[in-house]
Formats: sequence, structure tokens, C-alpha cells
Amino acid sequence: MHHGHGQAAEEELAEEHYSRGRELFAQDKLLAAKGHLERALELDPDFDLARKLLARLEAQLKN
Repeated sequence: MHHGHGQAAEEELAEEHYSRGRELFAQDKLLAAKGHLERALELDPDFDLARKLLARLEAQLKN
């Protein structure tokens, strides 16, 4: 995984937001989790894990 300097830092930050979002999701804090996952995707639009978790979360919010 070789990227330009700025992008590597953004991907690292995206990972942190994803981890936080996943923890909050596990605790059923869906809206807080959603914010972190959306931020992760803003930083790294190709972050599939974050996208999948966000889709699951949004499905749960609709129920």
C-alpha cells in the first residue's frame, strides 16, 4: 500500500473513525456510530468495510 503522504494519513484517520464507529455500533449507539462511519468514508471513499457497516447501521435505524 503506497500512497502520497497526505492520503496515507487520511486513510489512517479513516481507520480510527471506523474502529470507533464499530465500537459504538456494538454498544447500540447508532447515531454516534453513523457520524464516525460517514467521516471515515469522507476521508477514504474506497473504504468498503466502513460502507458495509454503515449500510447495516442505516438498515437498523429504519426498523
